[in-house]
Amino acid sequence: CLRQSLQQYRIYLFRLLMKRLISLVLVFAVSLVILILLVVEATSYWVDRRNFKNSETESNLLVMRNDSSYDLVFLGISHARNFSRHRNHERIESILNQKILNMGQGGGICGPNEQLFYLQYFYSLGNKAKKIVYVLSPPFMFSVSLPIASNTFNYEPFRIPFVWQYLNFPAENRSERLMSMIQFKLTPTWINHIPFSYPIGTSRLEKLDSATVAKGQELAFNSGSEDMKRFAFSADILQQTIDLARSHGTEVVLFIPPALFGKWPGHEITKKFGEKVALQKGVSFYDFSETEFDPKFYYDHHHLNTYGVVH
Repeated sequence: CLRQSLQQYRIYLFRLLMKRLISLVLVFAVSLVILILLVVEATSYWVDRRNFKNSETESNLLVMRNDSSYDLVFLGISHARNFSRHRNHERIESILNQKILNMGQGGGICGPNEQLFYLQYFYSLGNKAKKIVYVLSPPFMFSVSLPIASNTFNYEPFRIPFVWQYLNFPAENRSERLMSMIQFKLTPTWINHIPFSYPIGTSRLEKLDSATVAKGQELAFNSGSEDMKRFAFSADILQQTIDLARSHGTEVVLFIPPALFGKWPGHEITKKFGEKVALQKGVSFYDFSETEFDPKFYYDHHHLNTYGVVH
């Protein structure tokens, strides 16, 4: 009987110790999370206070304000972002005499779904846009890597409303993307992020290199294949984006950008989609793929340099 009592007492002590240990671990874990979030908030504030311009960062939130009105908002990948890099943003605002926000994301970090989310967040802040210009690059519609890129939000400051909305937004690779966003806020690269832009993009091609074009297209289209399942998904997201814009009274213009080689793989499919959505009220589409074949306007075979942007 005594042995049984001792055994029960040992079990009781063990359970008590385990409960306390678990409680301590939970307290430590919660405290650590709170500490990390405080540091992330602090580094975000530290960077955000530097007053970036659209041409001085690849971030969207660092230049996005509340309750603002824009004449034109760009969406898309690097072919859209290029209209702001190298002080091109200021040049276009001057040429068009319009206030512009560029939310396009280059660098292979953002697909159609996250572009839709950026627009949704833009409107949630009380912002308005007269016109959205969506640069409809065929690789953007077919890519299987852009939608799952984990570094999409690395250069975005940590803001609870942004994160909360994204947690409630249908997305692929959501947890990895948010984890990368938080981890990046603890790096010197983020903390030392300052407003910067080269004054002009002067690099230019001398001629078309067919071998380089073929290699680049193969890379962009995953060994040259056109993933129709991914295209259908992208097309659906683009339609949601158009519907969101129209619900806010925003006109939508889509165009396929020019390339030194003309048409990408998947061009005709992308064009048919553009022509289809252009049947909707307030939506238009243009195919500019073969409008410029002078290499002096390109810094590679499908990205315009500053001379090309101005032209």
